Amino acid sequence: MFGVLHLLIQVLGLLAFAMLVPAAIAVVGGDADNAENFLLVAGLTGFITGAVFFALRGRPWRLGRFAAFMLVLSVWVVPPLIAAVPIMDGIGINYLSAVFEAVSAYTTTGATTLSSLDTVEPGLGRLWESLKQAVRGVVRIERRDSPLRASISAVRNSFVR
Repeated sequence: MFGVLHLLIQVLGLLAFAMLVPAAIAVVGGDADNAENFLLVAGLTGFITGAVFFALRGRPWRLGRFAAFMLVLSVWVVPPLIAAVPIMDGIGINYLSAVFEAVSAYTTTGATTLSSLDTVEPGLGRLWESLKQAVRGVVRIERRDSPLRASISAVRNSFVR
């Protein structure tokens, strides 16, 4: 399970780093509330992932079949739960709606619970949705028809028993 945790915290570290971009834009735009929301969640996520990363450094890990399944499950569930917090505070919606918005952005479905996108700040809210889609693209699951399948399979076979 160290392998699952090790790889999951790398994804969460990337998410924390991605939160710094909307925070910087909010600071430049004079939106202190959204900047504070993004910086707080990014800092807390970054601190926890950094602490776990350094705690696991040097420990041997390997992904078995069950661990690989748990990795996929955790990479699809945990980042949207964390990404929902700045959405909830920034837009002013409840956590369940914010989780729906985060999962929608992470899976790139485009579904929304918002009655009007005019309530979302034109720059900051939409930028955060785009960054979540980018993070999801970095950690996307391999498709059967992917041209990089052979190289990805070789890397995967070195981790999976």
